[in-house]
Amino acid sequence: MLRRIGLVVLLISAAPRAAAPTPEVLLLRDRHRSYCRRGLTEPLPPGYASLDASRPWLIYWCLHSLSLLGDSFRGGGGGGGGGEEGASASLRLGSSVVSTLSSFQNALPPSSGFPSYRTTGGFGGGVGQISHGAPTYASVLSLLTVSTTKALQAIDRAKLHAWYLGMKDPPASGSAGLLGLAPAPGGGGFRMHEDGETDVRGTYCALCVCDLLNMLSPRIKYILLCGQDPNGGMRDKPSKGRDYYHTCYGLSGLSVSQWGGVAEAEKEAEKEAEAETEAETAGGPKLKPKPKPKPKPKPKPGPAVYGDVGNNLVERTNPIYNVRWDLVERGKDYFRRQGAVE
Repeated sequence: MLRRIGLVVLLISAAPRAAAPTPEVLLLRDRHRSYCRRGLTEPLPPGYASLDASRPWLIYWCLHSLSLLGDSFRGGGGGGGGGEEGASASLRLGSSVVSTLSSFQNALPPSSGFPSYRTTGGFGGGVGQISHGAPTYASVLSLLTVSTTKALQAIDRAKLHAWYLGMKDPPASGSAGLLGLAPAPGGGGFRMHEDGETDVRGTYCALCVCDLLNMLSPRIKYILLCGQDPNGGMRDKPSKGRDYYHTCYGLSGLSVSQWGGVAEAEKEAEKEAEAETEAETAGGPKLKPKPKPKPKPKPKPGPAVYGDVGNNLVERTNPIYNVRWDLVERGKDYFRRQGAVE
């Protein structure tokens, strides 16, 4: 039996067909891995020429994708499924990333004879380009993804910290905040580059990098409070108006920054508990040993809060779903008890 649908003619059997088996859905790991490796090692199509100042982003996108697929750039396995040869290739790739990004870093000594912008700290989008908050963010994340000692040592933290402080606008008049900085004209945020725009992107990139590299000085932490409107609500920066979007995500960011240390401590406690359980069950049943004195429990770190803890502490949000932590657990527990929907 023939049936025409638009330009397509279908042959419909008069006899009923057996239901076709559901095809297995697979992640095309090897193809994705090959695609990302080509992006890092082979010339890109001409259309990418307009992204010359975004090379650290392209490196990060490819590198992080490979990392999520299980690649390790430190050697010792996890080299992309190619055994020793794959691990060696990943190690060489990681080394090339470090060399490339190091050439983008503007951390040359003043005596080098290069223009002054090459000595400021921070990363540009390519060799000889001025430092910019976005490629600096992507470069640091890429070096952390490679994670070799050479990669981590490549970041000049002292110069980068000085550069971030140079990119920080002074607070707006009357917004000295909890740190008591002298009021001055300005937005209180971070510029993306010298004489560049100040917006929430610069603040986000600066806070992420400074938190990762352990250089969140009080002057930089102060920026967490610059988004508040005195009449209520939060904003992109002090010169802008408040809105519900920035109120939601400003408070969400405040929650993550306050509770991040608690989450890390919980992960460490879980690892220690798992290690103890494995040690107790290893080797099968044994004679019960004499009980050892229990070590004193480590003090649990509390949330990091500036000023009045009772007033300034916000509730803990789940950083994956951005719903309050306890409500995510309540909702998931409820639907687990309802059973899966097939």
